[in-house]
Amino acid sequence: MFEAVFAQDFLLKVLDSKNKEIGSLKVLELRGSRYILLEDVLKVFGGTTKSEPQFKRITLSLNDKKTIFTLDSPKIRVDSQEFSLTNPTIQISGKSAVSADFLTNILFVIIDRKVSIDWEEGKLKLGSEINNRNSEPIQNTSLQYDLSGFRIIIDPGHGGYDIGSKSKDGLLEKDLNLDIALRMKDIFSEKGGVEVYLTREEDKYMTPEDRISFANDLRGDVFLSIHFNWSPSQDTKGFNIFVNNDKARISLDLNSGFEPNEALSNEGLIAKSNILTKEIKDRLLNIIPTGGKCKYAPLAIMDGLFMPGVLLEVLYLSSPDDLNILSNPDFIDSLSLALCDSILSFGTKIKQQ
Repeated sequence: MFEAVFAQDFLLKVLDSKNKEIGSLKVLELRGSRYILLEDVLKVFGGTTKSEPQFKRITLSLNDKKTIFTLDSPKIRVDSQEFSLTNPTIQISGKSAVSADFLTNILFVIIDRKVSIDWEEGKLKLGSEINNRNSEPIQNTSLQYDLSGFRIIIDPGHGGYDIGSKSKDGLLEKDLNLDIALRMKDIFSEKGGVEVYLTREEDKYMTPEDRISFANDLRGDVFLSIHFNWSPSQDTKGFNIFVNNDKARISLDLNSGFEPNEALSNEGLIAKSNILTKEIKDRLLNIIPTGGKCKYAPLAIMDGLFMPGVLLEVLYLSSPDDLNILSNPDFIDSLSLALCDSILSFGTKIKQQ
């Protein structure tokens, strides 16, 4: 956090399309860079913010759009679009401040109006409404798939009084699971025709039976249960992907690919779940340097499930190496995109069979 005396602060008047002043933004100069306070943006343009200190994240809800700022990162996400500013979002005297080029490069995307700034005169002018955006969308290959009617069930593990595992710094598994699931839902919402359902969208407890009934009643095409792991040993690390099978617990060699034994692969749901496992594994190896394993195991959360699915343990909250990965402000976004892409690639392969 910066406790700073600014060399030159000034007010930027905000004018509507009729040149009527509707408010002002205080511009702060720090170390040669300009910042504006998010609280001033709220005063002028409305909206609400939600702060999540455990993820170093602030979410601005404005004009039916969600804008996510991550402290110490220049990247900003507006719905499924990602942008990068000149400077990272920071805390100045306890208040969230964003790089001033947010006003010219991102604000128009949020409010759907042209924005022009005359820094010498200290004026920001709003123009006419715009229907198209000049910004490039995030490189999300999941948007390339055509899966009309494909129904995806995402299960954020734990919830309510069942917190799951917990890191030494107080990160709760139930919160991380839900955060990933909600981000995946936002990404999938950009893909027309795909139907996405979460077993829970808030912090509440659900039994495995409740989750299974929810998924089966919706007749989902695929099921992903999201979890984090914990071990007494800090040396245990990496992801784990589980396929439900009450007869075996087999650890598979990632280097040689996913090769289940023939008897198991003849079972329809397991064979399809194996395909999903490989899609996820291939992508997670690109973003989780601590590696991982794929396993068969009896899973209560999938006992009686009428669709292919897997249970993913993303990282170990007991591992310093995994926590270091999790501390990267871009990791959750990268993970969510990778999981979405995995599921849609899986769906495409299943439809082609």
